Amino acid sequence: MKAKSKAKKAAVSSKAKKGEKYVCDSCGMIVAVDKGCSCEACDIVCCGQDMQAVTCR
Repeated sequence: MKAKSKAKKAAVSSKAKKGEKYVCDSCGMIVAVDKGCSCEACDIVCCGQDMQAVTCR
C-alpha cells in the first residue's frame, strides 16, 4: 500500500481559492492564496516547475 503524499499535483484547470497553499518540491517555498482568482486556470510556478497543492500540513 502506498503512503499518503502530503502534496498533490495542482490541477491545470483549477482556480486558486482563498486559503489554499502550494509548496515547491525543489526549494520548499510555500505560497498561501490570500485572494482567489476568477481565471479559467492557474499555474503557480517556482523554480521553473508547477507548485504542488498542499493537502495537509
